[in-house]
Amino acid sequence: MNAMTDERKKYIRSVTFRVTCYPVIPIVTQLMLVICNLMAAPPYWLFVMANVMPSTQGILNFLVYMMNPALDIYRKKFIKRMLGIKQKTKEKFGKLEDSDETIDLYPSISQPSSLYGSHKDHHHHFNFGG
Repeated sequence: MNAMTDERKKYIRSVTFRVTCYPVIPIVTQLMLVICNLMAAPPYWLFVMANVMPSTQGILNFLVYMMNPALDIYRKKFIKRMLGIKQKTKEKFGKLEDSDETIDLYPSISQPSSLYGSHKDHHHHFNFGG
């Protein structure tokens, strides 16, 4: 009997996994919705998951599709290009993660009244003739 190469076994596993994922994804994404509809008063987390999971079906199908061995060439080129961009960025700017300087993303804001004038300025007295 002919022994299969490791690459061929990996390819067969990949195809088998993809073929089994396509029918499993709708089942997984719709299951929470079915369970939620069967319950009279579902818990809040189940209600949220029942509304979120169906919208993830397209993303999950896309991810499984991207595992197509025919796309390996393009995926490898994309990864190589991204690593090249990262390397060029490191060469140009240095390692950004090692920077000692930090930016305060949440600067303290003084009292709102100091931004818009005093609180007394906002009181208007209207005289409607009476």
